[in-house]
Amino acid sequence: MREFNRRQMAAAKSRRATPEELREARERLREIDAELQQTELLPETKNGEEREQRYERVLRLRAMRDEFARKVPPQKANHPNSLLLSLFMIVGSFLICGVCGGGAFFVLRLVTQKPDPVATGSGYWDDMKAQNYTDLHLNFLDPILRVQQTNEIFIANAKAADQAYGPVTDAQLISSPDTSGQVDDVKLTYAVTRNHNVHYNVTLELQLHSGAWGVSDLGDCFAPNGPGVPNLPTPTTPPDTTPTVTPVSNVGTSPIAALARRQGS
Repeated sequence: MREFNRRQMAAAKSRRATPEELREARERLREIDAELQQTELLPETKNGEEREQRYERVLRLRAMRDEFARKVPPQKANHPNSLLLSLFMIVGSFLICGVCGGGAFFVLRLVTQKPDPVATGSGYWDDMKAQNYTDLHLNFLDPILRVQQTNEIFIANAKAADQAYGPVTDAQLISSPDTSGQVDDVKLTYAVTRNHNVHYNVTLELQLHSGAWGVSDLGDCFAPNGPGVPNLPTPTTPPDTTPTVTPVSNVGTSPIAALARRQGS
């Protein structure tokens, strides 16, 4: 019935009324107004319901609702287990909070993290021990030193030191400055071992450029000195040979002298 009335209303709204229908509607509206003016209002409409009447109406509505519920039982929705749903919601909440908190922590640490010169020094010596001089020159040297010493020159110096004293086998940090403040230049001293028997100390100087540390001074990295470091053999030149003149001990025995004596005689 409701669907039928809705269709009639939709059909009535979809077409335009004729002038005759509009005149009939005006006449019908006047008749309805006259009927309403002649209709007497109930006392409860003017003064409101009494308490007993209102209570009776509430009881009547409850009875109608109970009767409808008996005739048409409500359909229960198929909800999942409440305990399982609660557990799922709790676990999901903890996971979401953990992901958000961990992400915020790592982002904050990445933003506030200061570069560490000790890490740069460790990477420098790791490449020295691995003899990866190209990576060392590209990633751990200061830009100014990288321009002063090209990759070919740096590799040639490193290989010459390896051939003369042996490759680097160990490097231990023995002194590092306090980098808690704003510093742009630090010095790190290492106890370096070459070929397991050459021990000496190297002081690297690092400078901060564009938020990254780089080695600006190699110190004695390629020129070991100190006790126990073998000296390189220096080329020797043969001594200058000067001709020696042997003095003549007996002039009279020479052929010229003998000829002069014969002519004089």
